[in-house]
Amino acid sequence: MKTQEYKTLLTMKLQDIEKSHVSPEEIAIERSAEIMDEIQQTADRDLALTTRALSWRISVAIHAALDRVAAGSFGICLSCDEPITERRLNVLPWAGQCIVCQQREENELVLAAAA
Repeated sequence: MKTQEYKTLLTMKLQDIEKSHVSPEEIAIERSAEIMDEIQQTADRDLALTTRALSWRISVAIHAALDRVAAGSFGICLSCDEPITERRLNVLPWAGQCIVCQQREENELVLAAAA
């Protein structure tokens, strides 16, 4: 896939995220006389907040990827300066690292959290 095609894909994904924005009503705290209703509302609110946080993280990554497209560095790993495989970019077009560097970073985070 060409860089321009990735740019179009990234822009479309960003628009999808913006359309599926979680509304404040979905995270509002409401009290209920029924404990089961309150438990369900809490679970729904937690899911909405998690979805909102994930959408925000992906949106930030997409903006960074679009900046790399504009700078001419899209598809180059931010850690090792090697090309990111087309296979990885087809799955995760906003990826800023090759799979090796991404896995290394995740392993370091796991080890740091365990310490």
